Amino acid sequence: MHRRTAISTAFGFALATAQAGQSVVLRYARFSATADDPRIHFPLALLRAALLAQGLEVEFQPAEWAMERTRAIKAVADGEIDFMWSSLGREIEQQLRPIRIPIYRGLIGQRIFIIHREREAEFARIQKLPDLARLTAGQGVGWVDTQILQAAGLKVVSNTYDALFKSLARGTIDYFPRGANEAPAEVAARATEFPELMVEPRLLLAYRSDNIFLVGRENTALAQRIEAGLLALHASGGYQRLFDAHPYVQKVLAEAKLAQRLRLEIPNPMLSDEDRRIPERFWL
Repeated sequence: MHRRTAISTAFGFALATAQAGQSVVLRYARFSATADDPRIHFPLALLRAALLAQGLEVEFQPAEWAMERTRAIKAVADGEIDFMWSSLGREIEQQLRPIRIPIYRGLIGQRIFIIHREREAEFARIQKLPDLARLTAGQGVGWVDTQILQAAGLKVVSNTYDALFKSLARGTIDYFPRGANEAPAEVAARATEFPELMVEPRLLLAYRSDNIFLVGRENTALAQRIEAGLLALHASGGYQRLFDAHPYVQKVLAEAKLAQRLRLEIPNPMLSDEDRRIPERFWL
């Protein structure tokens, strides 16, 4: 029996035999060396609620080291960690088992920009996509967003997530596109280290995308629990209540001011056919 199969079989047994009130430890991919990465709060709260709807109490344990997306995919596939969340896309869905229920209702594909404060006037002159194409975006290593932006004719360089903030501060990239649910919290979390960075106030680069949960391909037990729990939350209204009440989501939405932005639409050629069939009720 392969190592990953042995791990997922043992994990499936642990799930199946967990008693009421007994916690199961789930290990997840850690994407930043920052002690309190604001991006983890809503996905973990949502997954906790979904699994609790399935009668399963969980404890979440981050990976010991921060890892880039490519390394995280391998860690999940090899059973070193139990799950991750990442953007929809054919490539990752061929390597892992996707649970195709968007975590943020599409906010990940509503991209606003982190920029250097000294560049605000320059971005204020952008009116259409070719204007933006003259500048260079930064994206994380292995992110599917890199291919989406490049397919739209935009220039992109890749670096580690934490290094991209340093690149912005130094001026080696011009902007860092982030999900509307991410940018305000990320800038706030780094205000002391990078006071020169800000959220650009008027542009929105939009495409169909969102984060989903992914587990190892053999980890059927966990995938089924997550999917059933998320569907139950949506059916009961629990998901919408959590989305509407969660302080992280509501704070960043209030700060992002999406309705007031100039919207630049681009396609997402990286979606699988299954991604394109995700029901509209799961999107904003």
